[in-house]
Amino acid sequence: MNDLTLPRRGSTARSRVTPLAVRLAATLLAALTLSACVRDESDPAAANASPAPPTSTPPTTNPPPTTPPPDTTPPPVDPNQPSPPPQQTDVQRFQATLYPKLRDPANFCVGCHGAAQIPTFAVDDVMTAYNVITTQQKVNLANPALSRVYLRPAVDRHNCGANASCDRVAADFLAAIQAWANQQPSTPPPAPQSLKSSVTSLPSDFNPTGAPVTLSFDVSAIVGGNARVEMLAGQVDAASYLFAQPKLVTDTTGVKVKNIRIAVNDAVPVAAQAFRRVDTMVTQSGTELSRLGAVIPVALGASQDKFHLEFEALGNKLGSAETVAPSAPPAPAADVPEPALGVRSFSKMSDTMSALTGVSRGAAAVSTLYTDLRDSLPATDDILAFGSAQQVAIQRLATAYCGAIVTDTTACTNFFGACTIAVGARGTVADRIYDRLLGVNLASQPDKAAVNAELVDELNDLGCTNGCTGATATTALQATCAAALSSAAVTIN
Repeated sequence: MNDLTLPRRGSTARSRVTPLAVRLAATLLAALTLSACVRDESDPAAANASPAPPTSTPPTTNPPPTTPPPDTTPPPVDPNQPSPPPQQTDVQRFQATLYPKLRDPANFCVGCHGAAQIPTFAVDDVMTAYNVITTQQKVNLANPALSRVYLRPAVDRHNCGANASCDRVAADFLAAIQAWANQQPSTPPPAPQSLKSSVTSLPSDFNPTGAPVTLSFDVSAIVGGNARVEMLAGQVDAASYLFAQPKLVTDTTGVKVKNIRIAVNDAVPVAAQAFRRVDTMVTQSGTELSRLGAVIPVALGASQDKFHLEFEALGNKLGSAETVAPSAPPAPAADVPEPALGVRSFSKMSDTMSALTGVSRGAAAVSTLYTDLRDSLPATDDILAFGSAQQVAIQRLATAYCGAIVTDTTACTNFFGACTIAVGARGTVADRIYDRLLGVNLASQPDKAAVNAELVDELNDLGCTNGCTGATATTALQATCAAALSSAAVTIN
């Protein structure tokens, strides 16, 4: 007989839980065993390795070791290590170079421009001084020798004592400006700029055979204020214009002007640019820039030609000097004889005019003009090198000698017989001019009757047909005298 055993309290629950717990433990053990046997496919060596033999050691559940991340902590900084100096500003460069010179009482600026006198570039506030010196264009760091603050003592001798003192002050300023310029950050050199005036033309009623007219060339955009260059313009003949008496009219003081060229229809003729030699500082409006005359070729004619001026320097602006390739002289023809005649050179020209008129070369009326004209007069006796610009210079010199005669009553009476022209006396005046200037009984001389007819015609043109007195007579006598004195009968030998 089987024994029946009654279950205890809770036995049924244990009998149900036990199989489930056994199954979970077995599954977990199997999973752990398999994970220990799986290869790391990311490791090539592991991928090609043979399976590991079974081991009796239970598989580990710890993760594989990893490489620690790099230390990104910045290195310690020495608090006593000096930082790099800040970049020097332009105000500091000015303060270290030119400013002390402006403030130095020995240089004469601070007494006026360090107080209330404009421009106040020497005041004790360096920023104010810097703004004045730069915004009012008192320095030119691109070309220190054009700086206005240097030119005032160097050229104008402005409030700097005797010449030696002015030279010292100018040298101090120039050295300081140069030092300032040398400290400027390196920048690409500026592209050459062309300094050109406005374009103008002859008036519509221009008469080629009449009096010259005034042309105006606006340069305000270059100078920075109201400014223009005025000059007389006329026509010498069908092939050439004459430009003379250029002057700068401006509201700005201290304007540098250098190397003026006259362009016709946007082209600058190479020859006869007499104003190339202009190199001056204009301190007063209306100052005449040159006493020479420039003979410029006609291009399309007076009604169509357009003119403008070009400069190498104007105010604080620098332009480009023209680069003209010298033309090679033509090869001389074989066996060309030398000319039998020559032209009097500059000194011989003045000596001859002095001897014929009786006016001394040292007379004030001619000595200054001769100095200005000397380089425009013939340099050699070679008549093949004679040009139209030289004839203009000869005419001006002759006019000065004859002017010295008519302004002296005694000399005028001795030379012309009288300083007035009586009715019917024009032929007598022409005879006296011929005899005194062209000579008599010479082996080679122009026909006297033909010359006298030309001189009488000139007297008629100048208002002396029925005789004349006063300023009219003086002008007529001077003009006919100059016409004969500048003629080939005098200048060629």
